[in-house]
Amino acid sequence: MEGTTKSAWTSEKRQGTASSATKSEAHQSDEKKPSAVQLVWARYKIGQRLRSHNVEFTIYCVYLILLTWVVINVQDLGSSSLPSGNNEESFFTVDDIRNKFAAPFQKVLGPDEWFSFVNNTLLPMVSPLVWYDNSPINASDLGFPGTTAPGGLKLLGAISVRQVRVQVNSCPTAFEEDFRSLGLLRRCYGPYTLEFQDENDFGPPLAVGGLPKYEYSNAEENNEDSFSGRVAKYDGGGFVVLFQTDGSQESRDASVAKLAELRRDTWIDRQTRAIFIDMNLFNPVTNTLSIVRLLAELPAAGGVIPTLYMRHVGLGMMYLKYARNATLAAEVAMLILLLGFAISELARMRRLGLSAYFHTMWGLFDFSTIVLYIVAYGFRWRALDMSQWKTFPPEQLTFTSYSYEASLVVTFRNVLGMCAVFSWARLFKSLKRTPFMEHVFRALFIAIPDLLYFCGCFICVLFGFALAHFLAFGDEIYECRTLPSCMLLLWRTFLGQGDVVDLMIERNRVLGALFFIAWTSLSAIVLLNVFLGIIVDGYTRVANEYERISFGEYLQSGVLRPLRHVLVRYGFQTSEEEEAAHDSAKVMELLSKEMEEAAAQRQLSREQQARDVAELTKRKRKKQQERIEVLMQSVMS
Repeated sequence: MEGTTKSAWTSEKRQGTASSATKSEAHQSDEKKPSAVQLVWARYKIGQRLRSHNVEFTIYCVYLILLTWVVINVQDLGSSSLPSGNNEESFFTVDDIRNKFAAPFQKVLGPDEWFSFVNNTLLPMVSPLVWYDNSPINASDLGFPGTTAPGGLKLLGAISVRQVRVQVNSCPTAFEEDFRSLGLLRRCYGPYTLEFQDENDFGPPLAVGGLPKYEYSNAEENNEDSFSGRVAKYDGGGFVVLFQTDGSQESRDASVAKLAELRRDTWIDRQTRAIFIDMNLFNPVTNTLSIVRLLAELPAAGGVIPTLYMRHVGLGMMYLKYARNATLAAEVAMLILLLGFAISELARMRRLGLSAYFHTMWGLFDFSTIVLYIVAYGFRWRALDMSQWKTFPPEQLTFTSYSYEASLVVTFRNVLGMCAVFSWARLFKSLKRTPFMEHVFRALFIAIPDLLYFCGCFICVLFGFALAHFLAFGDEIYECRTLPSCMLLLWRTFLGQGDVVDLMIERNRVLGALFFIAWTSLSAIVLLNVFLGIIVDGYTRVANEYERISFGEYLQSGVLRPLRHVLVRYGFQTSEEEEAAHDSAKVMELLSKEMEEAAAQRQLSREQQARDVAELTKRKRKKQQERIEVLMQSVMS
């Protein structure tokens, strides 16, 4: 009996201890559980953040639409009053100019061919006098360049021909002295540099005054900026000759006579390093201006390098009165949104601090976007400001250079293109918050450190092969003339455009084939697979650590959720309150069933425990009875 009482007391003590522990845990959970006010405030803050994010995302989408409109208008130079994204008219205009001038100009191999090109190709093309059937051209059609008939471009102003020269004995000093000591070199004309540019007048003396015929004019007088050719960067100064042509026979004859005079005076000699032919062609249909420059470079090593340079811009980018009103309105609206974006970023920078702001990737990204826009519209404003000092259209008998203003417009377009890339890429910052895209971004961010190490290895290998190609083929293959061009060639070969392989093997049968096989094997087989392995590894790690939400689930829970109000209103779907009440009833029913089952289980466990205790007590009594019987037998015996 004592043992039975002790075991029962121990069991009750354990149950009491367990119940006290349960009460303590329940008390702690009650303390940690937030109040109703806190829950309402948390829900309000979450909803406020979501609404703010939705408003910000909507405004940013409007900004992207405006940016797309502006970009299309900047490049769309067609005849339509509204931008359409179709730039075929502008492309065909540029292609027509290249076919007319570039192909014949590429045949210039020396001074004689240059004079022949100007006399037989350039002058007849810029001022045709007869139709293809030899009938005379009307006065209203004169001045439209064409081969056998007037074209759609109007020649504005005169044609400027400018020569850049070097000084006598401008070769390296040691080289010059060595050859002079041997009597092999009396005069040496070195490569063009600004230091050795010749600014002295030259040519036969004039009849009046006896001064040289061809006078030097500086860059300010010529209204020209410096220009980088394929050999050197040339100053805007030089010796200028104008071919004044209005399309008539008289101006054509005067230009031919002046060209013959230049030929007689040996206008091109050993001091000549570059000859510029500049003209302005205007398309009245598309309201565009084409600044055409035919540059013939005469390097010190010999030969002629003819190149056509052209800038094709819309007048609206240089003069606001020619711009489209709808595009100006879109541009102003875009700049207003950009101003608000810049102010919000400055406030965020002030709130977080410079260190914390620039420590995040998106902070650097947003700051770079703002800086690019400031640079782009700096060029835009500069082009508009400089154009105000030059009249359009120019006078017919003078030459007005719009090259600098056009270069500013082209630079603005290039920087604006970078802004478009950054702006559309920033859309991922908003999409990153969506669950189905968050999985992809986590995979990319996890793989970034390994990708940076991979890029470093790839650049080292690329630069090493570029040095090898530069040494082996730098003086024989055009694509290998410089280190950057060698790196570009290797990148094209990596992408499968190995159009120079046959030429490399022709120049060097051993190294050409060896370099091609080594580079393609290392880059396409090894490095590319390593790159793909890094991406797959990052995606696998994210898939194992995070649960992925599909696009359909996101649409059902987030995007399509507002449509439920419309469906509920017209009876196509039950409301959220009804579904919640129905779900709560189901939950209460399940809970009641679970509670009944738990109570029945506890009752069974108590009955089983009572039976176990009774059975244990019976066994103990039986053992005690047996012991008493044994003791009685021993006493009786």
